[in-house]
Amino acid sequence: MTVFSNPCSDTSRQDNTSAFPAMIEWATATNRAIAPMEFPDALHYLMKDQKMTVEHLEETSLISTRTIIRLSNDPDYGVTREHIVALSVGLTLPPIISMELLRKAGLVMKNTMRHNTYCMILCEMYSCRIEAVNQFLVSLNIPPLTRLGAKM
Repeated sequence: MTVFSNPCSDTSRQDNTSAFPAMIEWATATNRAIAPMEFPDALHYLMKDQKMTVEHLEETSLISTRTIIRLSNDPDYGVTREHIVALSVGLTLPPIISMELLRKAGLVMKNTMRHNTYCMILCEMYSCRIEAVNQFLVSLNIPPLTRLGAKM
């Protein structure tokens, strides 16, 4: 019995198992590359790797340009779990990279409905559009990840 199915999955999409080894290889190399970095440098690295401008990341994460600039420049800026989840979706980061970003930010997920939902999003919905993620959260009576997402 399936308890949770990815609401963004396309049933007509071909099986991606052939791409899976390449994804693991990329994620392993990326984790090694960002391991010594602080959060802002890791975010810069990931944006560059994904060829993502601040403006494009604003579109894909619904985090304001101003906040993205602060997150990527100021190590003392208050990174939140919501930022990490939205950035991970915006950058389409696999779970092991998202978990590394959480660690870099000094954050852990607690055993709460909201945090467990965030973990499921990081594992199952990271390739979805941020609007779908926010709609999913709202359907569970959890606020959208960002203020921009609240304008849905």
